[in-house]
Amino acid sequence: MPKNRRKKRRANRPSNSQEPPSTTLESEQEAARGWRSRLTAVRVGIATILIAVLGSAGYGLITWLGPDVVDSPKIKDTIRAAAKDPDDITHTVRYEDPGYQVALPTGVAMPGRVRTCLKNWTYESLSDETLQPGHCRFDRIVSQLRTMGAATPNALNLVITLEGHRSQRIKIDDVRPVNIQRRPPYAGAFLDIGPEGPGETIKMFLDLDELNPRARTVTGEEGGYEPGGLWFQDNTLFLEDGKEEALNIKAGTSRDAVTFDIQIGYRIGTEHKQLVINDSGRQFALTPINCVADGRASYGEVWSIQNFRSIDPVKRPERWRTFEC
Repeated sequence: MPKNRRKKRRANRPSNSQEPPSTTLESEQEAARGWRSRLTAVRVGIATILIAVLGSAGYGLITWLGPDVVDSPKIKDTIRAAAKDPDDITHTVRYEDPGYQVALPTGVAMPGRVRTCLKNWTYESLSDETLQPGHCRFDRIVSQLRTMGAATPNALNLVITLEGHRSQRIKIDDVRPVNIQRRPPYAGAFLDIGPEGPGETIKMFLDLDELNPRARTVTGEEGGYEPGGLWFQDNTLFLEDGKEEALNIKAGTSRDAVTFDIQIGYRIGTEHKQLVINDSGRQFALTPINCVADGRASYGEVWSIQNFRSIDPVKRPERWRTFEC
């Protein structure tokens, strides 16, 4: 081949020295970023599948996934929900009524063991923690009567403590009674051990006389609280991870005996959820005093404390004199 033709061909070939070195470096960096993003996406996909399949073992994926995935609060919550913390919110319930007053439904009598306990009660037994025969603890009696369906008269004070278990902040949107059942006022046995004085700390009111009760603010003074405006119109409530918030709730009724659960409506991110709370599987119970005339109520039996020295049955419980009517 002639030398001049070979020279032409060599001249037409692209020279490596003509391409800027930075172009190759940028291409390699771009390819590396693409691989990292694809690896992250693959890890997230695999994590979601493994969490669903492995359940509690999924919490061990955190180390393998790496901070680029696990630092997302939403991904953390997905892992926690499947493995470590299945509940967004845990709760406890405590009765905070200032006295010991409960009424059983019509036809339900006071148990014989409770009657004996009340007959033998003395002021000195208040300091006796041994619960030997002949001694009573009011809280134990009230708890036993509630298992039989007893309701608190007129108003019920509750402290519901909520604790968040999510990396994302939980916003409480609503508190309201649900699964409401209404019936005539209870008129069975009545235990009347009233409070010595006011002792309420109330922040939220549930008026069960309303057709659609919702959480309301509290107006008035201690001992005479009344429902005000809607609580969540003027207040906000958030749950932080591992921290507690206490709801001091007063629920009241003046017309019907009512049993109900309490529903907490909340949000995590854009997801709306609900938590239904009751008394260890039993509904909360309220009843008005069964008034039959001005100053008189009617019950199957009434046990009332006398001068804080003894607890005795009322002689005519069907015409019981009380300031509640």
